Amino acid sequence: MNSWKKGRELLRKKDNIIREIISLYKIKIEHRKKKNRIEAYLEGSKEFSNFNLNPLFNGNDTQLEEYLISDILYCFHCMEYSYSEQKKAFYANTLVRLLGSFLDLYAQVLNNFYDLELNPLRKDITPTLLSKGVVTQAINGVEDSDKKYKAVNLNAVIKKIKSKYIINEYFMAIEEILGKSEIRSMNILRNYETHYQSIFSKYNQSYSFDGSGLYKKVFSINGSIYNVDEFNKFVELSQKVINLYSKLVYYFNRMLFDRKLIEKGKKPEETYILQCPECSKKFLFTESQKLTYEHDLNVTIDHKNCSSKKYLTWTNEKIEVHPEKYNQMIIGELEDMKEGNLRIYDNDGKEIFLM
Repeated sequence: MNSWKKGRELLRKKDNIIREIISLYKIKIEHRKKKNRIEAYLEGSKEFSNFNLNPLFNGNDTQLEEYLISDILYCFHCMEYSYSEQKKAFYANTLVRLLGSFLDLYAQVLNNFYDLELNPLRKDITPTLLSKGVVTQAINGVEDSDKKYKAVNLNAVIKKIKSKYIINEYFMAIEEILGKSEIRSMNILRNYETHYQSIFSKYNQSYSFDGSGLYKKVFSINGSIYNVDEFNKFVELSQKVINLYSKLVYYFNRMLFDRKLIEKGKKPEETYILQCPECSKKFLFTESQKLTYEHDLNVTIDHKNCSSKKYLTWTNEKIEVHPEKYNQMIIGELEDMKEGNLRIYDNDGKEIFLM
């Protein structure tokens, strides 16, 4: 009898190991497939234009995508393909927090990109290479952040951007996505999870109000225990939210690489174009450079990266650029003219140096 029980237990353990291996394989395959689809979709958002300054590659161009794919998407597939109810519930409870935190990160990125001067944190904790780790800082104790600066939250960020900048089609698309019912529903679950208890929890303690101001405590050992129908609804909701977040990253990238918002009271500036007669490469320059070129106060300009022996020629074309880019071009021109050099931009938005 004992040997029969041991045999059954051994078979059960073997079966669990096989199911775990299959589960891990499905997670790996499905995550890779979805990762590739999202990356291919977002690749179309990273095309440079002449309008913006070149991105500084300070993390604004990567951290949203990395968080979405490496954290949120991976957790989603762990939730979807784990074989036990306990693991499914664990990953679902974790995913709620990750999906909610994505919007916090989105607010931080917008705050940084548009210099809104909103406080990143309510506590003065600094996650930099020159500081101690955030865990060590928390253990040692931290002070409250400067109260004169408002703390970052998405509503405050959107409100301040709209008060300070002229909105464009990319920002309007972001606002529309943020208003979707799926994102509102996930925020409700995130707040429930953060401030009350896990969405799939064995225990529940709450209050029942009768409308007169009186209440009674209610305790249940079932709580919001794992339920297949509820779980499937959460999987479907999570998938929709992940797709919406992919679009949020896409439209932020378009502002980063194509057309950043312009402050109210300012407008795009016109630039002129020099072109190489040999390879047809185009280069941007300002009104002051145009006047200098036309009056022959500067040396003729060779295209150093081309085999052509001909000089660059002025065209009648004009294009608009962001005021920030124009100001940088002016500063660069003045500095380079002092040294007898000339710095201009090609039609891919890259700075090049020409004599």
